[in-house]
Amino acid sequence: MKVLTIARWEFIHRIKSKWFLISTLVLPLIILGFAVLPTLLMQEDTQSKTFALIDETGWVGEELRTTVGEQYTLKDGRPQYQFLPLGSRELKAAKSVADSLLNDGVINGYLVLPGDILDTRDAEYYGKNVGNFKDLSRLQNELTSIVSEYRMKQQDLDPELISEITRQVNLEAFEIKGDEVSQGNELMAFFGPYFYIMLLFFAVFMSSQILMRSVLEERQNRVVEVLVSSVTPNTLMSGKILGLGAMGVVQIAIYMTVGQAAAVYKGTSLIELSSLLGFIVYFIPGFLLYAAFYSAIGSIFTSEQEAQQISGMMSFIAIAPIIFLPFAMNNPESTMVQILSYIPPLTPFFMILRMNIATLPVWEYVVSLGLLVSFTYITIRLAGKVFSTAILMYGKRPTLPEIIRWMRA
Repeated sequence: MKVLTIARWEFIHRIKSKWFLISTLVLPLIILGFAVLPTLLMQEDTQSKTFALIDETGWVGEELRTTVGEQYTLKDGRPQYQFLPLGSRELKAAKSVADSLLNDGVINGYLVLPGDILDTRDAEYYGKNVGNFKDLSRLQNELTSIVSEYRMKQQDLDPELISEITRQVNLEAFEIKGDEVSQGNELMAFFGPYFYIMLLFFAVFMSSQILMRSVLEERQNRVVEVLVSSVTPNTLMSGKILGLGAMGVVQIAIYMTVGQAAAVYKGTSLIELSSLLGFIVYFIPGFLLYAAFYSAIGSIFTSEQEAQQISGMMSFIAIAPIIFLPFAMNNPESTMVQILSYIPPLTPFFMILRMNIATLPVWEYVVSLGLLVSFTYITIRLAGKVFSTAILMYGKRPTLPEIIRWMRA
């Protein structure tokens, strides 16, 4: 019962803190921002853009102005792109005029269409912002279409017939899970694993870092001496882990709700029951494993600066799955990814990732979970021994041989 009392106090104390409110509210806002803001911004083309044309062909620029002007318009009906022909000046003089207009803010950029564009298919764009891929892609596609159509006519080929013959194949993706076949959702198949991995990363490491700081604070202000006079160190550590684990569950529930709301806004679903159950199964031992590590670290050191050096090394372990994420998503069955899935500190991350992008055999779940649970149990036992011995030690920092001796005791 004392464990539950400590867990309840830790949960209520932490969940009322400003840090919890800020971290819980800020991260969902970031998720929503990534999901909604780009869409809103993409829809907010409210102003026309003007490009100057230096056209040595005499007709490609006019063709471009006509096709682009008809194809892209703003909500109020105005053309989204306007073009300013610079006449038949010499190239050097025309570029000088265009540069002046660009520097004065009259135009957004200018295109140079050389006289041999029909043979070389080379054109040039100049502007202060060459990172606007949407605009550049549209201009490039239209120029490609104009040049291709001209060359087809030169060869007495029917552009409409060629377009029909070379029309792109529509490749529909279907996902097979066991005997079930469903239409694949490429967008969620890509973002779903990212969502679960980042969710696990934040939930495990935020809660574990809080646990470590909590132990450090109580050691520094000697509150821990009062606590261990009424409960055993193991009871104290267990209560803290349970309390902060409950806080992590509340955070995950909030993050999942926000993530699902963002997915629904996009017209799809992010959370499936099987994925959710798998996440919970691997989250619990994964959190207990890292919480045991961090509570032991907090009991060994007397200052946060010293503890952060070791906890920083622990963070690299959790960042590894994020680094390998692109490779693992493309090769979930590769030997390296399978091996990483059976290394207990990495198991929760890689198994949650793989189960969301591939259908794994049952034995992989059994073996990986068995190894993870066994390793977590041993780690909790060893961390408990370190915590019990080090929690009341002040002054001299324990050496590595001393810590190993405590674990063997």
